[in-house]
Amino acid sequence: GHALADIITGKVDPSGRLPYAIARSEHDLPPFDREATSVRYTRWYGQRLIQHRGSQALFPLGYGLSYQSYGIGEPAIADSDRERQTATLHVPVTNEGGHAGRHVVQVYGSLQEGERAGERELLGFASASIPARQTVDVAISLDFSALGRWNAQERKVALETGKIHIEASSFWGDPDASTMEVEL
Repeated sequence: GHALADIITGKVDPSGRLPYAIARSEHDLPPFDREATSVRYTRWYGQRLIQHRGSQALFPLGYGLSYQSYGIGEPAIADSDRERQTATLHVPVTNEGGHAGRHVVQVYGSLQEGERAGERELLGFASASIPARQTVDVAISLDFSALGRWNAQERKVALETGKIHIEASSFWGDPDASTMEVEL
């Protein structure tokens, strides 16, 4: 009860994020068969299916509410390792509100060329406590393997070379995201 009271009164800033998308329409959901004993999903489900159909989610992946407003600054890549398909992204995040808060920065990426061009994938996220009206540097570990494809011959996920569009944001498709491109 005390935790809920702290959130309702604003003593604590809610910072939870949705781990899935909530579709605006049933047409953006996979087919449903109540008689099925098993289901086989393709890569088109959840937020990916909504994006693939050109629709908008009612509440997208990673969406959440806060009593504070946050600004995400210019991202910068560090410690990029092509072989391990990892990197660290540093992003300045500003709490524009009058009270301390906690913000979850999410990083999405999409290949600019190839078979999966334009398909957004979550590459990493990090949570940060930010005092009122202050800016902190948030370091987010990225895993680019989400953009790769399984190579059966090599028995590993292979990542195509080329440009990747990076979005440091508050949720999937955030119009206020800070963006950059990296070459892998």
